[in-house]
Amino acid sequence: MARVIEVSHWGNIAVEENVDLKHTGAVLKGPFSRYDYQRQPDSGVSSVRSFKTILPAAAQDVYYRDEIGNVSTSHLLILDDSVEMEIRPRFPLFGGWKTHYIVGYNLPSYEYLYNLGDQYALKMRLVDHVFDEQVIDSLTVKIILPEGAKNIQVDSPYEVSRGPDELHHTYLDTFGRPVIVAHKKNLVEQHIQDIVDPAAEARMKVACITEQVLTLVNRRLGLYRHFDETVNRYKQSRDVSTLNSGKKSLETEHKALTSEVALLQSRLKTEGSDLCDKVSEMQKLDAQVKELVLKSAVEAERLVAGKLKKDTYIENEKLISGKRQELVSKIDHILDAL
Repeated sequence: MARVIEVSHWGNIAVEENVDLKHTGAVLKGPFSRYDYQRQPDSGVSSVRSFKTILPAAAQDVYYRDEIGNVSTSHLLILDDSVEMEIRPRFPLFGGWKTHYIVGYNLPSYEYLYNLGDQYALKMRLVDHVFDEQVIDSLTVKIILPEGAKNIQVDSPYEVSRGPDELHHTYLDTFGRPVIVAHKKNLVEQHIQDIVDPAAEARMKVACITEQVLTLVNRRLGLYRHFDETVNRYKQSRDVSTLNSGKKSLETEHKALTSEVALLQSRLKTEGSDLCDKVSEMQKLDAQVKELVLKSAVEAERLVAGKLKKDTYIENEKLISGKRQELVSKIDHILDAL
């Protein structure tokens, strides 16, 4: 069996498996008649008519073919946690008979690729499910990485034999894509494990989640700056609809971003990271910042309506701005700690 995993620059991982399958049961004696085989359903009980292969839940663009071309005698069933593919060879397999086929599919890289800055960790299985109680005599795995990848390290869940690294050239490549080659003999279902060090994977997961939190928090702070501009325009134009539209936009986008941060916070808690406490503290500080931002808008409304003197407004705005800056500084300090 040969398994090729190609990681592209554009968020896709292509997987292709070349399988040489042999029925190692009792060898068929005498001639084979497809007519008799199909006419008598009870005949050929020892033959393999079809079998099921379990693909990852995110698998898409699945294909099944051989040397002749596409094999249409297959069926896909999408389940909650996997994609079940029924493979039916062009002919039934009796003892001693062999067949060769190719199965391929695409996966989104965000489910298998983690990064911390310019360091990336790929979490993929060295071997995946072919059929129940499988025995693989010989496996060759080739992992094609994006062009420019270097300082490559492989942490496999069990010992494998590394072959010499290769280069793979395809469209628009300059100097080729590095290819990791690994070999392993005598594999069974229990060898279906991920290629990654669990501790390193956990660190990468936390780092990836933290980076998303940083992005969302900065976007949320940007909402306040944008709303400040809306308030300033309102004070000049005295157009209430401008202010109300700005408030509505702030509330909608702020709610969405806060929900996303809360979801990431729960993921950090699931990973057992202490950073979830810092994210919780940021959420509380942000709620206070939002309250001051809206309070500043109310003061502007009172000023425009003539219910507040300009000197009093300036003094109040100075106090609100000071408190807000203090809270934002605390948030920035937590962001730096993350």
